[in-house]
Amino acid sequence: MAPQREVALPLELTAGNGGSVGLKFNPVYNAQWKETGEWEQSYYAYPEEGYAFAGWYHKDEKVSDEETWIDVYGTCRVLEARFERK
Repeated sequence: MAPQREVALPLELTAGNGGSVGLKFNPVYNAQWKETGEWEQSYYAYPEEGYAFAGWYHKDEKVSDEETWIDVYGTCRVLEARFERK
């Protein structure tokens, strides 16, 4: 369950061959570095040596090219990080 959430939201991150993934929930800060009470969720793709990140996919649709993707907090997703040989 995500911080400050009362319900479990489905979120599935997997990694294809050649890498691994990570997830982090981050508090959002304003310009004066004060916590706003809002959150964001970040997905991280880590390519292994000899591989490059190819994108985040939902089924066969590419949804992001960013190795580190900051998403809307509480978003339900099923994602796969795909990697390709260099």
